[in-house]
Amino acid sequence: MGRRNYVYFLWFVFSIVAQSVNVFISSIIGLHRQRILYENDDVAETTHVGALIGGPRFINWVLLIYTVISGGFAGVLLSFHCKLIYLNVSTNEYLKDRL
Repeated sequence: MGRRNYVYFLWFVFSIVAQSVNVFISSIIGLHRQRILYENDDVAETTHVGALIGGPRFINWVLLIYTVISGGFAGVLLSFHCKLIYLNVSTNEYLKDRL
Protein backbone atom coordinates (compact mmCIF):
# COMPACT_ATOMS: atom_id res chain seq x y z
CA MET A 1 0.00 0.00 0.00
CA GLY A 2 1.51 3.27 -1.02
CA ARG A 3 2.00 5.98 1.57
CA ARG A 4 -0.25 8.37 -0.34
CA ASN A 5 -3.11 5.86 -0.44
CA TYR A 6 -2.81 4.69 3.16
CA VAL A 7 -5.15 7.34 4.57
CA TYR A 8 -7.83 6.48 2.03
CA PHE A 9 -7.43 2.78 2.77
CA LEU A 10 -7.85 3.37 6.50
CA TRP A 11 -10.94 5.49 5.92
CA PHE A 12 -12.34 2.78 3.67
CA VAL A 13 -11.84 0.07 6.29
CA PHE A 14 -13.18 2.36 9.02
CA SER A 15 -16.30 3.05 6.94
CA ILE A 16 -16.86 -0.70 6.51
CA VAL A 17 -16.64 -1.18 10.28
CA ALA A 18 -18.96 1.78 10.90
CA GLN A 19 -21.49 0.50 8.38
CA SER A 20 -21.36 -2.97 9.95
CA VAL A 21 -22.09 -1.46 13.35
CA ASN A 22 -24.96 0.52 11.81
CA VAL A 23 -26.52 -2.58 10.21
CA PHE A 24 -25.98 -4.58 13.42
CA ILE A 25 -27.80 -1.99 15.53
CA SER A 26 -30.57 -1.67 12.93
CA SER A 27 -31.05 -5.45 12.96
CA ILE A 28 -31.25 -5.50 16.75
CA ILE A 29 -33.84 -2.70 16.66
CA GLY A 30 -35.79 -4.54 13.95
CA LEU A 31 -35.85 -7.75 15.99
CA HIS A 32 -36.95 -5.84 19.06
CA ARG A 33 -39.75 -4.12 17.13
CA GLN A 34 -40.89 -7.45 15.69
CA ARG A 35 -41.01 -8.91 19.20
CA ILE A 36 -43.08 -5.97 20.46
CA LEU A 37 -45.48 -6.28 17.50
CA TYR A 38 -45.79 -10.01 18.12
CA GLU A 39 -46.56 -9.50 21.81
CA ASN A 40 -49.25 -6.91 21.01
CA ASP A 41 -50.81 -9.03 18.26
CA ASP A 42 -53.82 -11.17 19.21
CA VAL A 43 -53.20 -13.72 16.50
CA ALA A 44 -50.48 -16.30 17.21
CA GLU A 45 -47.59 -16.29 14.80
CA THR A 46 -47.57 -19.22 12.45
CA THR A 47 -44.78 -21.75 12.73
CA HIS A 48 -44.89 -22.70 9.08
CA VAL A 49 -41.34 -22.95 7.73
CA GLY A 50 -42.12 -20.77 4.70
CA ALA A 51 -43.45 -17.99 6.90
CA LEU A 52 -40.37 -18.09 9.12
CA ILE A 53 -37.89 -18.09 6.26
CA GLY A 54 -39.62 -15.34 4.28
CA GLY A 55 -40.38 -13.07 7.19
CA PRO A 56 -38.59 -9.93 8.35
CA ARG A 57 -37.27 -11.69 11.45
CA PHE A 58 -35.29 -14.11 9.31
CA ILE A 59 -33.78 -11.26 7.29
CA ASN A 60 -32.82 -9.45 10.48
CA TRP A 61 -31.12 -12.59 11.83
CA VAL A 62 -29.23 -13.13 8.56
CA LEU A 63 -28.06 -9.50 8.55
CA LEU A 64 -27.09 -9.78 12.20
CA ILE A 65 -24.93 -12.86 11.63
CA TYR A 66 -23.45 -11.46 8.40
CA THR A 67 -22.45 -8.15 9.98
CA VAL A 68 -20.87 -9.85 12.99
CA ILE A 69 -18.68 -11.94 10.68
CA SER A 70 -17.81 -9.26 8.11
CA GLY A 71 -17.52 -6.47 10.67
CA GLY A 72 -15.29 -8.68 12.78
CA PHE A 73 -12.87 -9.26 9.91
CA ALA A 74 -12.86 -5.58 9.01
CA GLY A 75 -12.38 -4.66 12.67
CA VAL A 76 -9.36 -6.95 12.95
CA LEU A 77 -7.93 -5.48 9.75
CA LEU A 78 -8.47 -1.94 11.05
CA SER A 79 -6.87 -2.71 14.41
CA PHE A 80 -3.89 -4.36 12.69
CA HIS A 81 -3.26 -1.30 10.54
CA CYS A 82 -3.72 1.03 13.51
CA LYS A 83 -1.06 -1.05 15.26
CA LEU A 84 1.24 -0.62 12.25
CA ILE A 85 0.68 3.13 12.32
CA TYR A 86 1.50 3.18 16.04
CA LEU A 87 4.72 1.21 15.39
CA ASN A 88 5.50 3.45 12.37
CA VAL A 89 6.05 0.43 10.14
CA SER A 90 4.64 -0.32 6.71
CA THR A 91 2.84 -3.58 6.03
CA ASN A 92 5.67 -4.75 3.78
CA GLU A 93 8.32 -4.02 6.44
CA TYR A 94 6.24 -5.76 9.09
CA LEU A 95 5.86 -8.90 6.99
CA LYS A 96 9.54 -8.97 5.98
CA ASP A 97 10.66 -8.69 9.61
CA ARG A 98 8.38 -11.53 10.70
CA LEU A 99 9.61 -13.94 8.04
